[in-house]
Amino acid sequence: IFVFLGTSMYLIRLCEGPMNPSHLYNIWNPLWMVIVTLSTTGYGDTYPVTHAGRTVIFFVMLIGLLLAATITAIFIQVITFNRNEADTMLKVDREQWEHALAEAGAGVLQARFRATQAHKQQSGYQASLLGMVSASTRFRAVRLGFDEWFLDNPDSRSPFKGDVRKLQRTSSKNIPPHLDINALADAVAATVS
Repeated sequence: IFVFLGTSMYLIRLCEGPMNPSHLYNIWNPLWMVIVTLSTTGYGDTYPVTHAGRTVIFFVMLIGLLLAATITAIFIQVITFNRNEADTMLKVDREQWEHALAEAGAGVLQARFRATQAHKQQSGYQASLLGMVSASTRFRAVRLGFDEWFLDNPDSRSPFKGDVRKLQRTSSKNIPPHLDINALADAVAATVS
């Protein structure tokens, strides 16, 4: 870059010197013109007046555009995940979803156990039913979130039996609002194990 700056500055001095004495006797004006043009800023405070000077500045503009494009491409390549990093992030996301799903499933099983205990003791049964509905709603939300994540990341293997096309047809509208808690707990136990 320094060689290019020096060469361009010298060529501007040669081309513009006879027509513009400030470029001939002052080295900073041609350097300023080359730097401003190379950075694609172009303030317009100094500009070439000869055809040879315009030709030199034209090539400085092209090099400036290529330099900006190269720096942008290098920056994008540095901040983009490579295949190993993307696979690692996919695995971490999957583990987090599986952990959240297992936690929500455990909440359903706990709520079912508490409801069974409350039914046996005949106290607090309605509150435990509300807990079961809350736990099943949370499990359903986590499961749907995991299904959506899985559909957005087809490279990941699904831990559930079934096809991705079946998961695509699954939505919150298709799930009845009051699930059979026993069937849900069995499904959770089968999913988590």
